This record gives sequence, C-alpha cells and structure tokens, in this order.
Amino acid sequence: MSELLDTFIGESRENLESASQELITLQTNGYDAKAVDTIFRDIHTIKGSSDLFDIKPLTRLAHASEDLLDCLRASEIPFSDELGDVLLESFDQISTFFDELEAGTHQLSQWEGVSAELAGRLRNFMNTTDAPSGNEATQPVENAVEAPAGIAAPVAALPETAANWLSSMSDTARLTLFFKSQESTRLHYFHYTPDADCFFRGEDPFNVSLATPGFITHTITRKSHVEGPEDVFLCHLDILLLSSADWDSLSSHFAYYEGQYEHTQISAEQVYQQCAPLISQILNEEEVETLAQALENEGPEQIARICNFVCASTNPDSAVWQFCAGIERLTENPAMLSAFCQCLFATPDTAQTEETPVADDVSEESIAEAAPTQPAESEGLSENALAMLKQQETVLIRLIDGRGNQGALASINLIVSRILNLDIVDRTPEDLLRVIASEGEQNDSQEAPDATDIQAPAVADTEAPVASEQAAAIDDVSASANKPVAEATQAEPAEAKPEPVSETSAKPAERQVPRTLKVNQEKIDYLMDLVGELTVAKNSLPYLARQAEEDGGSRKLSKQIKSHFTIVNRLTEELQSAVLQIRMVPVSHVFQRYPRLVRDLARKLNKKIELEMQGEDTEFDKNLIESLSEPLIHLLRNSIDHGIEAPADRLAAGKNESGCIQLIATPQDDNVVIEIRDDGKGIDPAKIKMLAYQKGVITESQLESINDEEALQLIFAPGFSTSEQVSDLSGRGVGMDAVKTMVTQAGGHIEMQSEVGKGTQFRLVLPQTMSVNRVMMFEVNEQMFGVSMDSVVETVKVRPDEIQQIKNHQVLVIRDKLVPLHDLREYLGFELQTQNVEEQSILVVNTGNGDMGLVIDKFHEGIDVIQKPLEGVMAGYSHFSGTALLGDGRVLLIVNVPELLSCR
Repeated sequence: MSELLDTFIGESRENLESASQELITLQTNGYDAKAVDTIFRDIHTIKGSSDLFDIKPLTRLAHASEDLLDCLRASEIPFSDELGDVLLESFDQISTFFDELEAGTHQLSQWEGVSAELAGRLRNFMNTTDAPSGNEATQPVENAVEAPAGIAAPVAALPETAANWLSSMSDTARLTLFFKSQESTRLHYFHYTPDADCFFRGEDPFNVSLATPGFITHTITRKSHVEGPEDVFLCHLDILLLSSADWDSLSSHFAYYEGQYEHTQISAEQVYQQCAPLISQILNEEEVETLAQALENEGPEQIARICNFVCASTNPDSAVWQFCAGIERLTENPAMLSAFCQCLFATPDTAQTEETPVADDVSEESIAEAAPTQPAESEGLSENALAMLKQQETVLIRLIDGRGNQGALASINLIVSRILNLDIVDRTPEDLLRVIASEGEQNDSQEAPDATDIQAPAVADTEAPVASEQAAAIDDVSASANKPVAEATQAEPAEAKPEPVSETSAKPAERQVPRTLKVNQEKIDYLMDLVGELTVAKNSLPYLARQAEEDGGSRKLSKQIKSHFTIVNRLTEELQSAVLQIRMVPVSHVFQRYPRLVRDLARKLNKKIELEMQGEDTEFDKNLIESLSEPLIHLLRNSIDHGIEAPADRLAAGKNESGCIQLIATPQDDNVVIEIRDDGKGIDPAKIKMLAYQKGVITESQLESINDEEALQLIFAPGFSTSEQVSDLSGRGVGMDAVKTMVTQAGGHIEMQSEVGKGTQFRLVLPQTMSVNRVMMFEVNEQMFGVSMDSVVETVKVRPDEIQQIKNHQVLVIRDKLVPLHDLREYLGFELQTQNVEEQSILVVNTGNGDMGLVIDKFHEGIDVIQKPLEGVMAGYSHFSGTALLGDGRVLLIVNVPELLSCR
C-alpha cells in the first residue's frame, strides 16, 4: 500500500468516526444544524480525497451521502431515524471498503453493486423530481421511445434548467440543436458543476467539457451562490453541456467526475417542443412561404430545390438560412423528412396555436383569456399573457430589422393594447417594444422585489455571445429611451460602494501554524524501546559504584558514580514520562464507539436504553486502551442483554421504561478505574449458585459453603452463562471469562457488585501504562525474581516459631489478621530449605482474593523496568508475566502471583 493511500485511509477513518458519532447524537437529541455541518464536512473531505485514487464505488457512495447531507443542511428534506440508519449503514460500508483497501483484498467489481444499491437508497430520500446525479443516472435504453424521431407525441417535460437553457439560446443555435436531434436517436444533457477544489487535483473543467464525445454546445456561467469568501484558487463554474454521443462513451469520459454532474436524456420530441414556436415563426416568413407549402405537399426533390434556392438568396447568418440548410440535409433521408413533416402538419389546430400570432391568427377569445381581469398595474400578468407578449416582441424586432411583414403591425398593436388594457391608437414598432419592455419591468418588480440585490452571473457561451435582441433594437431606434436606465445602472455601483474599512479591521489575522503532528505509532514504540535501553544502562550505575568500592577500593569513585547516577536517573525518568505522555490518549478514543453499539443492540432487543459517559478525557496508554476495547464491549452487551429489563417489565417494577447504563472513567493514583453501571434487575446470588451447580461449575459442598460475594464471582468462570438460550449476543459462557482474562493480562483486576432489583456495577482497575513498571526484587535459591510493586502490601521478617499450622497450611498472624503463607521454593520447583534460619523473609502481596504471604530468601530494592512479554517456549508459562533486563546483565523474571498460586 502506498504512503499516500495509507495517509488517506488513516485520516478518512477519523472523519468517518467523527461523522458516525455526530449522527448518533442527531438521532438521540434531534436535529442540530451544527452537527449536520460537521458530518457534511467530514464526508465531503472523504469524497474529495477519494478522487485521488481509482476507487469509484467508494467515491459514488460518499458523494450520495454528501448530497443527502447537503439537502439536510438546506432544509429541503426533514431528518428522520430511517434516514439516519441508512447514512450509518453507508458509513459502515465505507469503513468496510477501507478495511479491504488496507488489507489489499479489495475487488472494485464486487463493490459496484453494494455501492450503487446504497447510493440509490440515499438518493430516494431526496426530492424525486431532482435529476439523477453521476452514474446513478438511468442509462439510455435504445428502444425507450417507440415513435420515430420527430413524431409529436406527448413527452415528458425537460428539467427546468435544461428548458431555460434551450430557450435562452440564439435562433441559429436552437435550429442547429433541432436538426442534430433529428439525426440522432437522442441527445444527452449534462449539468456539470465542478468541485470547488478541482483545480488542486489538476482538473480543467473547460477542457473536460470541450473534450466530451459528440460535443454540440455548452454554456459556462458563474455559480449563483458561492459559500464563504471568494477565492480565486477555487472553481465557481456552472457548465451546461449537450452531446450526441452514445452513453458508454459519455460515462467513460465522465468516470472521474462522478458526483459532479447531473445527466438527462433529451429526445427529438422534447427538442421539437422547445423549437416549435421558432419553426412556426420561420415558416410564416415571406421568403419561405413556398417552402412551407412544399413541405406539406411536395416530395424530397422539390423541397431540396426550394431550400437550395432560399439559401442562395438569404444571409448565411440568419435563422431562415439555417432552417433551410437543415431541411435540405433532411431530404437526404426521406424517413426523417417524412417524420418531420408529420410532426409539423399532423395536428393543424395545435400547429396553428403554436405559430406566432400575427394578423388574424389570434382569436378574440385567446386575447380575452390572456388579458388581466384587473388593471395590469395592480397585479402581475398571467403566464399566457406574458408568453403572448413575448411572441409579439419577437415579431416586432424582425419588423424593425426589415425582415418581417409590415402588414402585421396593426394586428400586433391590437393584441398588445388589449392584453395591457391600453387605448387602441396607432403605434410604431419602437413604441410597442418600449410598452412591452416597461410592462415586463413592472411585472418583474412585482414578482421579485429584491431582484436588484441579485447579481447576474457572467455567461460564456461557445456559440457567439448573443446580446439581448430587444435591447439592441431599442438602442438603434431610440437611444434617448435608455438614458434613464443607463443612469440608474451607473448609479448602482455608487450606492453599493462599501464604507471605508479601518486599517485595523482590514488587517488580516495572523495565520495560526498547526501545532499537531501525526506520527506513526511504530516510531513512538521504537523511541520507547530506546528509553528502555537507557533505563537498563542507568540501572547498571549502582552495580558499577559497588564494584568500584568493593573491588577497586575507591570510595571516592563510588561516591562520584552515585552522584552522577542521581542526575542520570532524574533525566531518564523525565524522558520516560515525556515519551509515555506521547503514547497517552483519552479514553474517548474507545468510548466513542459504544453509543452506536448500545443503540443497535437496544433496537434489536426492543429495549429503551440511554448511555451516559463520564471522564472521557481520562488518559490511557494507547496500547492498553486498545486491548481494553473488547472487554468493555462484553460488559456492555452483558448489561444490555441480561441487566436492563424490557420496557413493560420496568414499568411493572415501578421504574422508568428507559434503562440507563453509565460508563465512567476515573484516574486513581497510577491506575485508571473504569466503571460500568446499570439500573437493571441485578444478579441474584442464589440463582447463580444453583445454575453453577447444575452446570458442574461448583460441587455440592461448595454450593452450601460459598457466600453471596463469592457466588457473584462465578459469572467469570469458563463456560458459565445465566442465559437459557444461545443467541448471537449471549449463552455461550465465554464473554465474562474473556473479560477477566484480558483485564488480568493487562495487569489489572475486576470487581463486581450487584443488588437484586437495583442494578449491577463492574469496576475495572487498570494500570495507566504498561510500558514502565515498578517492581520489587527478591531472591529465591540465589536467583532473582520480581513482583509488581502495585501488588506488594508489606515486607516482614519473622522468627520460624511465629509461623503457625492450621489444617496443614502455614499461616501468620499480622496485626490480628490471618495471612496464609506459600513457600516460593516449592511453587518454583526448587529444593526446600532444610537448615534452620533465625528469621524468615515474608513478602505480603494482594492477589485480588485477599492478602497472601510469600516465603522468600532475601529482599532486594525496588526498580523501574521495561517489562517484555515472554516469547518462544517460555510464552506458555502463565505464572510469569514477563521479563526485564537488569543493569548487571541478568534477566529478571517477573512473577504473576495469582497464576502461580492457582497452579497448586
């Protein structure tokens, strides 16, 4: 795995963990905008970074999640538990993808199905009218439209952005598009919105658009809404694109831009709907009157000759020339020409209404319907009225340019006057244009009073940028009519000019340098090993001082060595502490995984459970806290399954129907105490004893002799379970046994208290770090051993006659307390001491089940050691917890007292 991919996975896991945690909080506490923003940023980072690698299914799933979260942020859809569950499922799947990437076992072909299914479920929550995004767009189906191209059958409406874009095109551009649609089964419309940070990935959106297979045209605008401050290094483009290529070529071209585009298929019928008014208007032109008749009555050859004649006598830049040239190309394919003619003349009533309403084509009824019932000044015009005015406006512009029939002016004047409730008087085309323009401004101001606050996006179109034909016509006819508008336009910047900003406020804040450094854990572990070597070297100085005094006879040299040992010891301890602090992480590193666990299990068991966590900032050694994760999961599952009752049972017992589990971490000296408390039904010691007896865990004599506290400890026995049925949660009798084993291996112990009907508490006492241990050294049969200083209670020396015998067991009474004695010579397999001694050395230790006395030969000093686990053949000896290297080169075996005593 590459270093870049390794970094990506590590950082993405942190983002995914943060997003999951915030999502659980959302489901628990309800909708919170800040939490949604946090989740969105985390998933956006994952999606953006994944573009650096060829992992499209992961990118697709992350982008679908991002889109859904963006809809949540915009309050377009409400948050629900079902939505949160699908998001969590998606996050889990992304985490699984990371696992496979890390292990090198990923199969992208297998990811495709899972990714597409989850992405589809996520997008189902979004507005169903939205166009599909990325590869979630429905791929073209060649036989989806049964009717031949050009037949005017009822078709679905285009997306609003596509329809508006086609309507805004110049006449020649729309005609080009129309005839392209006749030659191709269907076109493809793309709304390509590049990511803001795409430049940093080396992407060039402009060339991506131009290089699209089957490219027809595109329009590039600036995004209407840009979050945050403007940044010249970020991309704020919005690209609308048309292509005539097949879907396979297009999907391959846009494969690396998944999630950045919306795709819609456009059929010939949909294009005709957009171009029908323009075609009808052209067919009403005098120069194409013969062509219109030929299209209805003549064959392809006659139509081609007429088109050729019109093109020869018309400006090549005009829409008429473009139309005739397109019809001439259609004559080469009689089927296409026939389909076009059927579409044009099959429904004359419809065609009549779609033609530009000039002369007598507009009925009195249609004008009355379009005209407002009240004066236009009081309310806006209807959509029909605005559409009709727009048609008249187009014809007027052509009249001014000298391209239309001047006889139509009277009809246009009548239509405009009746729609706008004006007196019918003679007006020039220029007067009518100004009347329509002023009415349009009034209508816009009524519909959008704040329109002046909106900045129009700058448009770049590969078709020659077309200025407003209406504005051009008015400028040519009457420049004075535009003076007030121009003055108002010039005044706007002055009015919007910001107030001067003081030098102090304008000064940018100093950039804060990041103070966090991510380091691979292996480097920290290596540094810890070096500290261990330094500790061993430090421990050799006292031996060197003693050797200088005893063998060399130099007390002065010995004193100097001891003096330097004090300095080296202080520096070594500070270095140890500093390195250990680097390895310390808060328990929240593990705790944050459990709200999801509790939530899922509670739902599965139909229980209501709240998890309360305290002391999350308590710090632990990272290696230790990772080993602690599994025991805590077992304890939480035990509380959920066995402890907390069903809601009905809790209500019957007079409790709140929602159970509570508390997870608390507390520092205590050099240890950390972790408590798991629940307010469930508790554990009945009598029931535990009977179940243990029935399963053969204890004998009949033990059944009668053990007390309640000892009975509770039976739940840690191997193979013991209080569950009557085996399920995926419990019943196998390995959970609590595994907990005790792992806690003991970590150098800690577990305590438990329970009260029937009140609840249960587990208490884990663990060392804060496992790296540096303080041990008490002692000698047995001239060999050195050690025991953890945490378990040492005291050291005593007694006369042999003070040791008493009770039922063949040696005991010692210390301050009125009976302490059992165990001879380590016997337990370690050495020969028993036969000669009489004046004093017996007793090391009193606590094993978790009370104090025990260990009979040894000699006490030695305490020492800091870096404990190493047993390896090879010695790994099977559980009565030794590890080894350490002494300053004189000897190996110190560290005794695991509880395991050693249990061997006998």
